[in-house]
Amino acid sequence: MTVSIAALDRASSLVTDKAREAELLLRSSECAVELGRGALALDLASRADVGQLEPSGTARVLIIRETVNPGVSGSGVAVADFISSAREVAAAGEADLAAAALWTAASRCWWTSADAGDRLGVAAATQALDLPATDPRRIAILSYTVTADRRPQLRGHLPQACADRQDLTGLRFVASAAANLGDHALAVRLFGAAVTLARRQGRLGVIARLQALQAWSTLWSGDLDAAAMLADETGRLAGEQNQPMWHGAAMLELALVRALRGDYPQAREELWRRLASEENRHVRLYHAMAIYALSVAALGVGRYAEAYEYLRRIVDPADDVSHYGACQWIIADLAEAAVGADRVADSAELLAGLAAELREHPAPAVRYAVLFADAILAGHGTDDSTAMARFQAAMAADPGGGELTRARLRLAYGSWLRRHRRMREARDVLAAAQETFTRLGTSGFAYRAARELRTAGGAGQQPGTPGPAQLTPQELQIAQLAAQGLSNRQIGGQLFLSHRTVGSHLYHLFPKLGITTRSQLADVLAGPAGSAGDAAS
Repeated sequence: MTVSIAALDRASSLVTDKAREAELLLRSSECAVELGRGALALDLASRADVGQLEPSGTARVLIIRETVNPGVSGSGVAVADFISSAREVAAAGEADLAAAALWTAASRCWWTSADAGDRLGVAAATQALDLPATDPRRIAILSYTVTADRRPQLRGHLPQACADRQDLTGLRFVASAAANLGDHALAVRLFGAAVTLARRQGRLGVIARLQALQAWSTLWSGDLDAAAMLADETGRLAGEQNQPMWHGAAMLELALVRALRGDYPQAREELWRRLASEENRHVRLYHAMAIYALSVAALGVGRYAEAYEYLRRIVDPADDVSHYGACQWIIADLAEAAVGADRVADSAELLAGLAAELREHPAPAVRYAVLFADAILAGHGTDDSTAMARFQAAMAADPGGGELTRARLRLAYGSWLRRHRRMREARDVLAAAQETFTRLGTSGFAYRAARELRTAGGAGQQPGTPGPAQLTPQELQIAQLAAQGLSNRQIGGQLFLSHRTVGSHLYHLFPKLGITTRSQLADVLAGPAGSAGDAAS
């Protein structure tokens, strides 16, 4: 593709037809975007006389500029400009270009939490294109922009849109839609497939974005080891490609992992610094995600009042961290924080409204969160039979791949059983919760579960047990490659390290895993972290 950029640029200087020259320059610019060469892409686009290609020229330049420098900080180009351009090219018969412009506009809406007028404008223009209901572009754009009542319909079309999907563009759309519709387990798989395909095709410019988004979904699925590994690699790649938005996302994700692991005070300070950085401070979604992760970390160490205040900010439209999409994540956390902080009466109306909106949500993980909230609120009341029924209903539901959420429900249920003197049942439930917390490396929740388990007469293990959670992202990557049978030299070749450095890493990570030989790696890494990491490689 590098050769194509140079050839197209050279050809543009040889033609005399201005329209042909502009077309060659824009095609060269679009190739540069795919390779991650943003400065070159902008230079090539600036040299094109797009007036020769109207209405398509303006739409293509808008997309190029937004892709290289997402206008989250105010680029002078409004969402309405993308909608207007999309309508013009659609009227000229260029539906594919119109869809691309609307996808760019929808992405801007998502990152900045655009107002309802902009979102509904994008949705209306997309519906006017009359794309098939299962078109990945239609599903992705609408998943970023439509109101909650439209989401079940979109989720219903997603399986067919995903079926046998092997093209990179289509994978990008369906993966983004899956994440926005709350199906993070599916999103992790689809983003992983897209990253693999992008690597094969040498499209370096899209890998950092795809992998950053894969890390987000991996994080919310509770696989902190894999999320850290993905974020670490994304940070390096985005730095090399001069993609500050995705570098900022990766650094924020690493801070979120540390927060969820239980180092709450230090992680809180680091997150505030990250959010204030030039890379992150204008991206509204990053702020909502960080506040949400901080609330979960605060819950992990029992700081319910702080968690409650964080979560209220996300749903307050007047707050500068609120986000229209983030509201679907928080109902279980808000219920737990409200109970712990004795703020149930203050939040009753809000919780009831969220439950009514989300109870029929298309994603199992979101419906599970509603059942979690039902149970923990009932457990706070005086009707024990209702509380038991709701806990059992939640325990029997599909968590949608959210291991951390399921373990947190077990912790809440086990604590309720202990308070009601049902000690044997409490010990079984709490032991299962603590095992999951320890394996995931969420030490705050693990300590809470251990304390509850000891109070119930069990033997709570001390967190920090040897396992993958003790490894750094690079150590985990090396361990996974070694577990696949690669030699130190082969691992070094993949990771651009010397074989001696690889050997040193292995020497230091063996004790962290509680093993002594290379042959034990496959067994100790078996589980969510290993499988998610393989999908991303």
